[in-house]
This record gives sequence, C-alpha cells and structure tokens, in this order.
Amino acid sequence: MQRKSSSRSLWCGGNDDSKYKLRSSGPIKAAYVGLHPRRSDASALASVSRDRSSSLSSRVHTNQSTSSRASVVTSDSPDLDTEMAVEEDMGIESDESHTVVALDDDLEDIYVPEEDEVPETSDLIVPFEAIFDDDDDDDDDDKLVPMRALTAFTIYRRDTRQLIPFTSLLEYRDLPDGIAASGFVAAWIQDEEHYGVIHDKDQEDLHVILSDLTDINMEHVQDNTLDSKVYIATEYAWYILDVPSAAYTPHYSSFWIGHHLFNLAVSLSTEDTLLDLPGFMEEIDALPAAAAHSEQQSAAMLTIGRELSQADFAEQYVVGPSQFCLSAASSLSLKQSYISDALVELFDDEHFMQILKDVPLIRHLLGKKLARSGSRTLKGRLPAKSRSAGNGLAKTVVTWRVRQYARGLFIQPMQVVGEAVGQDPPINPPATFVHVGNHSKVRWGEELVEETEHYRAVTIDGVRYQAGDAVICEPGLDDNAKRAENSKGEESRGDNQLANDKWFAKICYFFEEDGQKKFHAQWYQAGVKTLLQQTAHPQELFLTNECHDVLLDCILQKCNLKELLPSDEEPAPNLQYEENDFFTGQVFLTWDYNDACFMEVSSEETEAVIEACEAWQPCYACGLKILATNTAGWIPLTPPDLPPVAKDDHQLYQIAQISELYMDVDQDGELIWHADLRVFHRYSVLAKGTNVLADERRLYLASSPMYWEPISSIDGKIYVVHSAALPSGFDLEEWVEHDDHFYVDSFYQTSELSGPDELLPLPLQVFKACQACHVEHLASLEEQTSLSEKHSPLRGLELFAGAGGLSTGLNLSGFVDTKWAVEFEPYIAATHQANHPDTIVYNQDSNVLLKHAVQTFEGLSPEPLKARDSVHPKILPPMPQPEEVDFIYGGPPCQSFSGMNHNKRDDDPRSTMACNMLSYVEFYKPSFFLLENVKGMVHHKLTSQSRDLKKAGSVVTMGVIKFILRSLIGLGYQARFKLLQAGQYGSPQNRLRVIFWGARRELPLPKFPMPTHFFEPTHNINLSDKCVLKPAARIFWIPGKDEAYHHQCAPMPPVTAMDAISDLPPFDWINPHRTISRTAEDKEEAASRRKEGIAQLGTADKTTGYDSPVSYSYPPLNRYQLLMRHKMGKKSKVKYHWTPKFNDTTVERVVNIPLGGKYNHADLPPELATGYENIPKNTTLYGRIEEDGHFRTALTTMNPAHKGGNVLHPTQKRILTVRECARSQGFPDHYKFVSYSDTPQGQVRDQLKQIGNAVPIPLGMALGRELGKALFIMWKRQDDEEARERANSPEAGEGEDMEEDDEQEEEEEEEEEDDGMSEAY
Repeated sequence: MQRKSSSRSLWCGGNDDSKYKLRSSGPIKAAYVGLHPRRSDASALASVSRDRSSSLSSRVHTNQSTSSRASVVTSDSPDLDTEMAVEEDMGIESDESHTVVALDDDLEDIYVPEEDEVPETSDLIVPFEAIFDDDDDDDDDDKLVPMRALTAFTIYRRDTRQLIPFTSLLEYRDLPDGIAASGFVAAWIQDEEHYGVIHDKDQEDLHVILSDLTDINMEHVQDNTLDSKVYIATEYAWYILDVPSAAYTPHYSSFWIGHHLFNLAVSLSTEDTLLDLPGFMEEIDALPAAAAHSEQQSAAMLTIGRELSQADFAEQYVVGPSQFCLSAASSLSLKQSYISDALVELFDDEHFMQILKDVPLIRHLLGKKLARSGSRTLKGRLPAKSRSAGNGLAKTVVTWRVRQYARGLFIQPMQVVGEAVGQDPPINPPATFVHVGNHSKVRWGEELVEETEHYRAVTIDGVRYQAGDAVICEPGLDDNAKRAENSKGEESRGDNQLANDKWFAKICYFFEEDGQKKFHAQWYQAGVKTLLQQTAHPQELFLTNECHDVLLDCILQKCNLKELLPSDEEPAPNLQYEENDFFTGQVFLTWDYNDACFMEVSSEETEAVIEACEAWQPCYACGLKILATNTAGWIPLTPPDLPPVAKDDHQLYQIAQISELYMDVDQDGELIWHADLRVFHRYSVLAKGTNVLADERRLYLASSPMYWEPISSIDGKIYVVHSAALPSGFDLEEWVEHDDHFYVDSFYQTSELSGPDELLPLPLQVFKACQACHVEHLASLEEQTSLSEKHSPLRGLELFAGAGGLSTGLNLSGFVDTKWAVEFEPYIAATHQANHPDTIVYNQDSNVLLKHAVQTFEGLSPEPLKARDSVHPKILPPMPQPEEVDFIYGGPPCQSFSGMNHNKRDDDPRSTMACNMLSYVEFYKPSFFLLENVKGMVHHKLTSQSRDLKKAGSVVTMGVIKFILRSLIGLGYQARFKLLQAGQYGSPQNRLRVIFWGARRELPLPKFPMPTHFFEPTHNINLSDKCVLKPAARIFWIPGKDEAYHHQCAPMPPVTAMDAISDLPPFDWINPHRTISRTAEDKEEAASRRKEGIAQLGTADKTTGYDSPVSYSYPPLNRYQLLMRHKMGKKSKVKYHWTPKFNDTTVERVVNIPLGGKYNHADLPPELATGYENIPKNTTLYGRIEEDGHFRTALTTMNPAHKGGNVLHPTQKRILTVRECARSQGFPDHYKFVSYSDTPQGQVRDQLKQIGNAVPIPLGMALGRELGKALFIMWKRQDDEEARERANSPEAGEGEDMEEDDEQEEEEEEEEEDDGMSEAY
C-alpha cells in the first residue's frame, strides 16, 4: 500500500534570481519541517544546503579525536552521489554502504561568532517582516512578537559557547548567562494567501545572535491541525527552526528524526485509521519511491544529510551526544518512545484523541501506559530574564470566588489567596403544583381598576397566582430568530433541564380578551440563554426588557425564585440544586439582549417608568417603550426651541438653529412637521492651512437664506453662545470644555470665502438664542459644579499601568484621582512616577502585590516588598486597604488575545491576568471598575476543562468575555462592554479597544461615550449568543414606528495626523545616495526645502533629528495642539524630536517615497524596488501617512520595513519621530519618557515601547467624563437621601419651627420695605 504525499511546495520565481519566495496556502502537513526552496534535482538540494549551511561551518571549532567512537546509521538513499555531496558539505564521512557521523564522549564543540553577527534587539530590522496587514487586530504591545525563520542555526551556552544538544536544552535552563542561538534570520509570513520565507537577495544575509531563549514549542495545535514546525522564542520574536548548521547537525539530528517520525505517524494515522505497525514501516520505505524529492525527503536531506529509513524507527540507540537511551530489553526504540510520549501529550487535545485512540499503530506505540516520564521534556518553558512569552512569572494569584469562576475555563495553575467563602448546602424549596394540559378551572381575583377587566390575581386549578409572581411556561415561538437559534445551541444548554427547555416570566397583570384568558408577561432569561451561556450559574434568572401577552394555559407551574439583596452572596455554583430552585436580584439585574448589558434597575426607577403606563396595565417593559416613543415625538414650542443638529447615516453633523416650526407637505404628499434652519459654518475648515488657530468650537453665520427640513432630520441639541455674552462664571475655555458647547462671533455676506480675514464681527443683537433652554442648561451645569465641589474624585488604583496613558486621561476628566499604580517594568514605572509625582507607583508583579495585600489585611505580617528596579532600589509602601479604593482600572496583558499572536496556546499564562485583575475587584470591592484590552479579546476562545467528559475539550467561544462578565456579576457588579474607536473621541489614530464597565449594585452603571469626532465607523460585533453588539452610537427613532436605527454621526471633525503635529519643527533625512547617484535636481530640491524651513539632517549618529530640545515652528494651530502644549510656556522647547537610525538602503528608500499622497513601496524608483515587485500595493511597507488621514495604531517600533510600516511623515522625507508618536497617543509635550539605556538607540526603543503600549489619552478622557455622568447621578441620590434623613430626624422638627419664625419675620420686614418703595415711586 502506497500513498502520495499531499504536501506541496510552490516557490514563486524558482530560479537563482528569485527575490520573493512563498509557500502555497495548502494545509501544513505534519511530515514537513524544512523551510528552504526545494528544487527539482538532488544536486540542487546539495547546492542549497551548501549555500546556507556551510557558511556557518567555519564558526564552530570542533576538537576531533582520532579515537572517536563512530555510530553507524544504515541508509538506502537512491542517489548516493547526491547524498555524499551533502554529507561532505556537512562534515559527515561516508562510504558506499552507510553514513558515519563522527562522535565522541569528550567532544568540546565551541561556537565562534564572526564580526558580521548582530545582536537581537527590539529594533532589529528584518526586511519584509510581517508585511501583510492583520486586519483582525492591530495591537502593538511589544510582547506581540513577530514570527521569523532561523536557518543554519546553532544553540549553545552563552557563557562558554559550548554547543548544547537540542534534547538537553531544559537541563541547561538554570545557566546564569542563559542559552544562546545564532543563525541566519529571515521574515516569515503565513496568511490565507502566503506561507513561507521572504528573502531579499540585494540585502546581505542577516546573521543574528539571539537573546536568551524563553520558550520551546513543537506540538502546536490550532484549528484541529498539528503544526510540525519547531519553534523557539526570545523576548523579541518567535523563530521557526529551519536547517541546522553543519556543526550543530549531530546535536540536532536525533531529535529531528524522532520529531519527524512522530508527525509522520500522526499524519498517516489521521488519513488511515486502520494503519498498523507493519503498514507504517511500509510507508517509511515507500517515501522515496512514492514521492521522490518530496518535501519529506528534501527536509531529511537538508537536515540529516540522507533520507529516512525503517532503521530510524527501529534503532535501539541514539545518534548524537545526548545519550538518552533505553535499555536493549525495551520493547520500544528511543524514537518510538519519543512518539509515545508525544502522543500522550497530544491526547490532551480532544479532537486528536477521538481520531487516533483506536488506530492500531497508535495503540501499539502507546502500549498500556497513558503517561510516562522520560527524556522528552522539551515542551516545557525555559526561564526568561524579562517579561515575555513564557516568562516564568509567578503563578497567577487569584481570590477564592474568582478561582471558582475560572475553574473549567483555564488550564493554567493558580494560587488562591484570602479566606474561602462558606458554602452552605442549598435548602430545598417547597414543591410546586405542575399543571398538566389545559387548565380546567380558572377564577379571576380582584381588578386592578374597576370595570377594566384587568386583574391583579387569578386562581388556576386551586393555585393562586398574582401580579409579581414568577412562573414557568411552556415555550412558544420566539419572534427573534437568532435568539431562538441560540437557545438550541450546545453552548446554551446546561445541567438544569428547566432552564434549557422552558420559558420564565414575571406576571404583570391578567386580563381577558376575545374570550381568551391571558396574562401580560415580562420575560426572564435563564443565565445559560444569555451571552454567558455555559459559564452562567445554572440557577440564575435575569429580567429582560421584553414583554408579551400570553395565554394562561401556557403557565406550567410557579417558579421558586429567591430574590437576593445587593449585599447577598450568590449561591455557590458547584452544589446540587433542585431544578426549580432559582435566584435573581431583589433589585432586578436585567439582561439587555440588544446591548449585551447586565444592569440593575432600582425600585424607584421601576416605579417611575411604570407611571407612563395606564393604571390597569402596569409593565416596566411597556413603560420603556412609551417613554422612548414620547421622546422621539415633537411638540412645537413658541418661541422656537433648540439649536439642533441635522444628521445622516454616518457623517459630520451639520449645526443649525431652528427659526420656525410649521406643518407642510413632504415629497410623498403627507402633511408633516418641518423646520426652517439657520446654518452655522465651521471656522476650523476656513482657517485650516493658515497660521491662525483653527478652532473646532468656533462657528460663524452665513447671511444666505435659511432652508427647511423635516423635523425627522433633527437629531438633538447643542449649546451655542456669542463669545461676547458668555454665561456668568464661564470664560471661553471653560465653556468649550463640554462636548456639546460651541461659540459664534462672526458672519459673512459674500457668496464665497477665501479665508478667515473676510469674516465680519457678528453683532450681539443679531444672534438670539433660546433663553429658556439656556437657563435650564445652566441650572444643570451649576448643579453639577456644586456636586463636584462637595464630593471628591474617585480614588483610583491602576493595574498594568504602563506609562500612564489611561490614568492621565481619567485624571484630566476631573472625576478620578489615581492614588496608586502598578507597573512591572522598572523604567516604565519610573516614567509613570516622573509624570505623576503624587501617585504611589508599585514597580512589582501584580500577583505578588495582591498576595501581599491580602496577607497584610489578614494580619499575617508579610515581609516588606522591594521594587524590581535595580537602578533605584527601594522598599515599597504597603498596598492600600480595601475601603480606600473607589475605582480599579487597567489593561491586563493582551498578547494572548491579539491577532498578531501567531502561536496562541491554551496554557499561555498571560491569558489569566484578567483573573488576577478581577481578584483585585473581589478583594477591594471598589465602587467602579474598568478593563481595557485589544479587540482580539472579544472572540478569544477558551477550551473547557470541565470534569464532565462530555464537555471537556469543547470550545468556549468568546471565553474571556464570558469569564469577565460572569465574574463581575458573581461578585455583585453590573457589567457592560463595547468596542470603542479612539479616533471617534479626538485621537488622531485608528485604535480599536474593547472596554468593560463595572459598577457595584445600587450604583449607576456608566454608559459608553457617544462619538464626539467624525471618524471611520466602528462595526457591529457578532456575539456567540447570535445577537449583534452595536457600537457606541446615537439612536434615531423613526417617526410613527416602534423601531430605531443606530448611527455614528458626531459634532466635530476628526483630528488628522497633521492636526496633531503640524506645529513641530520640520526636517528631512539626508539622502545617502547609496544606490542612485546624486543629481543637480536633487541638490536644488534640498536647497529649496531648506529655504522653506525644512532642515536637512544626516543619519550618521545613533539617532536622527534634534538631539537637544528645539523651538516650535508655530504657535498652536488647533485645539489638539493647545491640549498638547497646555503646560508648555512661551519659551518651552520640544523634546524627543528624533527617530531611530537606519542603514543607508532603508534611508534611501524612505526619502524616495513621493510626497503628498498615500504612497508606499510600490512607488519606489525601479533601482530601489528590487525584491518588492511582487508585493501587493495595499500592504504597509514604506507607507506614507496622508495629510488629511490619521495615524495607524500606535507602534512600539518605528520601522518602515516592518508590519505597520505606514510610518512616513505626511510632508517630510523621514519617518515619524518619538515626539510625533507621543502626539498620536495624546501624550502632552511636557510628558517625560524615562529610559535606563546608555545608548541613544536604546533610549528611542524604550520611549517608543512606552508610547505604543499606552491607551490614547483622549479616549481615557472621554471614558472619565462618562464616568462623571454616573457620579452626578450617584452624588445626587446620596444628597437626596441625606436630606430625607435630616428631614425625618427629631432635631429637624425643632429647626423647621425656628426657620418658619425667621421666615415670617423676614416677610414682615419685606412688606414694610415694599410699602416704602411704593410711596417713593
């Protein structure tokens, strides 16, 4: 029996001149490991090996001994001449019958580096690296490392440079100086269309010595596919191991053969589930004949210098220095032992276990053991000296309840701290009568309102039901098809069959209609049917905002529903409950299906909404609809009301003032309300490009006639004042701090304007605002000011703080005071401290700090903690006490969620840091909570670790989202989340972030800010429960219809890239003319640009740009620049206005990208485009930012040849500087970025890293302001409650009597004064 391999290789170009090499998009077959281009003849294979492998042979010195013991491996190669050619190149002695690899127990193989070897750093330039855009996620955390290929590699001790056998790597894990690897590095791409290595032959081979190895992965399973490649990781990248160097081959070949055979066994067993041991041996022999020069044998030729044979599978000893041997009496060879150990680990994957468990070959290899210990331990991690993938950090520390919610979702071990919460056994509820079939006897109770035939109660077959009862109903036909589909899904079914199969309702009232007895139901939703799905508590119900009229016959039985107080702990989820034993909140926690939100509705709010209903039809859900309809309706006022805005589906709002409202016929002949509108124009549009302030809040009026619109085009109100008539207590800057505030001060009479100089002052009497609206609005502002003065900002604890982008934005809102911040990296913590001197910054692992805080709280007196900073060592102060923290916020590590992570693993420890953050919530019990992360978190899957074998291994879609929501709800919080676009809140960049809000029960849950700036729209998110999560958007109610649509219109234009940086000093890189000679035109252009004030700066130094602070070129030209410079004096200068240094080839390419458009590598001159011909134009290599465009997601490195290479300045011949990157994130110009590096290049690297990982400050400000709206509601409730308590106190009565006497005396005195004034008049 023979099989043809389905592995295939396609190398574009295929000849020696090939510049762009790609593998086909077919599945990665398990039998393939090597990454080189495969040629059609064996001699070419030898040539490839010689070209790439022998070049490193001189770098290893081997002390050969004449008495070396030789190990013999039989080879049946069909082309001995080719084999010998390869062997000769690899230092392998051959004879006619076998291959001999010279070995000795006392070999001392030493790696000797050469001069062209460069160290691996974060700013290492690898041509073509990750050039294909990853639209799924644009996160740029430095720990989201690229994927590369490592060819002709050698692995050795860093201290002695002694070569380390690959199978022994973990034995060397504790070396003080770590493990090093060297080899040729090339970019690796893998997407839907491309797969393989890209190499530019015009560039010299990049020979790199890697930083410390931190991780090994060689059994990566993704999407039910076993990846045969072998990966190693450093702090800066993942590397796919290609062909070893000639000298390292003896140290690698034994492992490679075992690994190769394991993948071959899995691949063949997957295809043929009847494959047995003899059949597998035949397959090995058939490889050369069935697929001559195929990838399997080509990889073998390049890696071990010969083809595979049965002897490799059957041998009883190891060819290599690792000396991992089994006894001769063992029934399995070492290679078979490797395979069996690997299979045991692979069987952790449910998919492969089900496919392979009954295959005869696999059963033979596994034997009777399901686990064994041996030499094969390479899947473990190596320790790392820095916080990177596989970083060896402390075990994730969690609190007791969070651990319960995480159980079954995360495979990573966790350490539980704090006292365990008691689990009282459930008390079985009383049994309820179950109605069978149609009800036989129904008797109405009392009416809600006389003669309305709407009733408060009913007796059915002897069982009394009344309004407010919870009942279990037979399911009907759900009018929401997607929700109905979700209800049937496997993830929406739990252990409680009632929750799985029945419907639940709260009775609002009963009535009879057309002879049918009905009740009005407000529906509950079982937790398992919400977005929580399988993570929900099996006994929890959530009230919804949906209601229907339902036949009484649908009632099956009463629902035993316990209403928990906000202070009550939820029942433990892992106990045995009766099926009809449910709970919900006494203050109902509602599930909003349309907004994916769990929000509490207080009894006061419920009563206020129900008042909108008829007295005999009380229903909260109906009341919401009535109020929404009333809000959408229009009531004409005299004088005309509102300065409104007109809107379309998605555009910049047009601002206008209503002049008159009247009825008129529309285009369909229908009589509807219309409005005459007086249009305002934006001064910023007129002033843009000049040297005057283009103020986005400044408007001017046109003398042109008004126009009319149907009132349905009016979306809301804003507040416009004349700059000469500001409200009392406001100056202009204070007025425009509010998102809905503008001012007007000019007008024009001509039909066209060429500039702001043609505007005329607007007479104060010409502009008349609606005084009633302004008085009401000012009263609201005064109340907010009073509340803010009376109450303090929230005391905040920021976790995973970074350089402080989020806390800076929140602090600027005025509603948050960041008292404490936690940051792991020493120099980044120093940056945070330098810019926030009043904040206590803890430079330590958040796990360590939580454990210390809990132990301190419990009185265990742990040892004081030291900062991780070795440059400025110090003892850290104690963590705050629980009652001191009002607000916890931060962004836990996001690398495991990001689309840029090409090697996602279930056991990635970074996935559990959300567990750690939520444990802070459990311990501190703050009033509010905010979590920020990349959009990749939304659809990040987890693998069920359930003890139930039927569920174990199943996929938990949106697993992290569900876990966060489940934990917040279980801890007593309301919760909601959305995907926000930073550009819609005044950031000049495209940056999508998922944001969670949490608020303790009985507190208002903050909403998400509406877009303030017109930007690219944020798209809907399809959730796992089949519903669609809308972006933060305004809702427009369609007149006359009970429906609405969402739109993302905004009142202000976007902040463009040039809006952010146009006041900074301009400069170009000097063209080195390495490839294209300098011409007279080049000289003239450089001179002309110098005359324009654009400096020409060289790239000879470690950085390029202004090494010392430099003066601004212009005063602030818009409000964004005012914000950036708000603490900069008139004589202040710009810092960090520099770029990294690049080689001459990169510089020459950058300066030759055309100016003034969206240009990139496809627009290079032919002489500089070598290697780029086949790369699509829509990539981001050497991409120039458009003047009216925006920055891409902020990057932690500024490399034009990397992914995210859209980093060229819009109008200058260079890439962006550090200061311009800081502007893109909203960091003000006074912000300091600390680096502990001794070199300018290292300082630039550290600065870019801090900037790129931050939350945009404008987004933080918008979130803080929205939090402020919730605080106003909370503070108002508190003040009202205090007033009621004072009014009801005994002392209040005496005080009121005294006040009445005083008031009476004052009234008498006023009457006397009035009489006197009257006489005098």
